[in-house]
Amino acid sequence: DSAYAAVENSLENQRTLGMRIALAQEKQKAAEADMNQSVRIIELAKNAANSVWLEYSAAKNELTNLLDQGGENSLVSAAQKKYDSSKAALENALNAVDQAKKDSDAKAAAYETAKKELESLKMSAQDPAKDVTGAQKRYEQNKERLGGMEKKVAQARQEVANAERAHKQYELEKADAEYKKSLQAIDSSLASKLEEERLQNEARQRKVEEDNAREKARLAALEKLQTAQKPEEVQVVPEDESAKAVAPKRRMAQSPVKKTSAPQSVRSEVLKSAVELRNAGLEMQRNGDMDSAVKYYQQALMQDPNYATVHNDLGILYEQKGLDEKAKTEYMEALRIDKYYLRAHSNLALLYEKLGDYDKAHYHWKQRVQLGKSDDPWTQKARERMEALEKRK
Repeated sequence: DSAYAAVENSLENQRTLGMRIALAQEKQKAAEADMNQSVRIIELAKNAANSVWLEYSAAKNELTNLLDQGGENSLVSAAQKKYDSSKAALENALNAVDQAKKDSDAKAAAYETAKKELESLKMSAQDPAKDVTGAQKRYEQNKERLGGMEKKVAQARQEVANAERAHKQYELEKADAEYKKSLQAIDSSLASKLEEERLQNEARQRKVEEDNAREKARLAALEKLQTAQKPEEVQVVPEDESAKAVAPKRRMAQSPVKKTSAPQSVRSEVLKSAVELRNAGLEMQRNGDMDSAVKYYQQALMQDPNYATVHNDLGILYEQKGLDEKAKTEYMEALRIDKYYLRAHSNLALLYEKLGDYDKAHYHWKQRVQLGKSDDPWTQKARERMEALEKRK
């Protein structure tokens, strides 16, 4: 019985060991299959990384060429975005390769463990070790391929680092160029400001010279007036027979002072001052200084508001300056003061013709004909203009 039991135990141990060996063999096969699968995954990840690497290299070359050739900002920006995108894709692909390698290493370690376990069991069963040379060779081959891929990954990482350094250098050069450009803009702005100040100084100098010239002319006019024989005497400009109805610029102030009904003793000084101011205005007008002439005429009217001649003079100046409404007001004021003032009627008639108001122009030409002397050339001209306007009706 004991011998039989020993045989039974031996057989049972062998059966148990055989089952364990069979399980170990299955475990080794599964580990080998997992390892092979991980190798295929590595191959796929490597192929994907190679494809992304080509896109990254193309994007890098495109950006480098644009930067070297000084491409437009829009093209450089688009190339930069493409480069950044391919760079991120390459990093993801490299991470996938790293992860696949880690998984493959784990599967290879599991395979080694299963192989050693099987060999140990086989040695325990005094069973000759089976030839695992093929699996070992495949393992070694996979390990060699992984080593080559690791070299490519390291090379890719170095390329990425070089590209990052090149991009940083580009950013620094770009910032430096913008800084220099801003300095040039500041210098240009300062030069423009200095030139503007120089022009303003010249304009102020010219203004001072013009003011001095006007003051000199004014003093000369006053000196000329002081040497006149009669203070009340006024230079009179007759109506020009050849003047055109549409050319009021050829008309100048015409009439001397018109005496009013006030006692001479009360108005003598006022009239003297107004006449001097009016004559000074005439001198400025002849010198072409219209603004100063207007000021003298206005000062004369401040001395004597009923100085009809000055109102007419001022109207002529306003008309020459294109201020037709102000001119009309002054002509009407002259007629309000003296309704028989012939020259104011002529000037109003010419102004209304220019403005296209022919009815009012006809009225003032008619007044000029009725109030003027028959042998006066301007009376004849007024009659011709009146008859011409009648034909228009």
